[in-house]
Amino acid sequence: MAYYTNLLTEFTPKPNFNDIFHPLVDETSPITIKHGDIVELSGLHESGKTQLLTHWCSKLLTSNSWPSKNQIIVIDSDGKFSIIRLHTMLRNLIGENTSSENIDELLKNIHIIKCYSPAQFLESLDTVLEILKENISVRFIAVDSISAFYWQERHQSQQLGISYWTYQQQYVNKLLRCAFDYDALLLCVKPVFVSYSETAVRPLKDYMCNLWTNHVTHSLTTNRSVTDNGKVSFSLKVLNPNFESHFQTSFNLHSNGVSFY
Repeated sequence: MAYYTNLLTEFTPKPNFNDIFHPLVDETSPITIKHGDIVELSGLHESGKTQLLTHWCSKLLTSNSWPSKNQIIVIDSDGKFSIIRLHTMLRNLIGENTSSENIDELLKNIHIIKCYSPAQFLESLDTVLEILKENISVRFIAVDSISAFYWQERHQSQQLGISYWTYQQQYVNKLLRCAFDYDALLLCVKPVFVSYSETAVRPLKDYMCNLWTNHVTHSLTTNRSVTDNGKVSFSLKVLNPNFESHFQTSFNLHSNGVSFY
């Protein structure tokens, strides 16, 4: 399938993502993240993926480098993206004395689409593409998560007599159009599935089709660890586009948001 850039997007203001993804992107990092990129955020359960996504959305909404008319779309297929948590992070970034009216004004620039089945996920992507046709100021699209309906999709692909990867291509093609046809930054959360044995917990082989993995420009991986004294820590590893080197940082989750160190 060929993808073509929408020429109208070439004449609209494009946000600078450098300060949004700091410290992943700064003068010392080999990583650059820009519009048109496809970012995959993967990790085990409760490793901070949705919290990071919410953090980056809050930074986008409050960034001076993010023109006010630029929009965000989040497809919430896992039921984990919380507008209340986003509201808390916005208040923390702007200041505790900020009025709810000011925060509500910022929230007008984010559109959250909920879906609860594979069919609704496909319909949601069609809706996003229709929005992009009419509103070229959408610059950041996130999906949490890309594999929310993994088991249902596998069952449906068996009923249709096709491979799971062939079934996946229905929505992967739509996702790629968001990035390539409309020059948006696409970030998709991808949980890591594991197999359990008596001796180890092992991640399963990547279940995304080649059409997706061949177009991912940045692979971000979260990890959660607990020390002997019960202290929880989180880390984030980022592979650059050629997957030959990486950058790693640590972060904490707290009541007001996310902090890197």
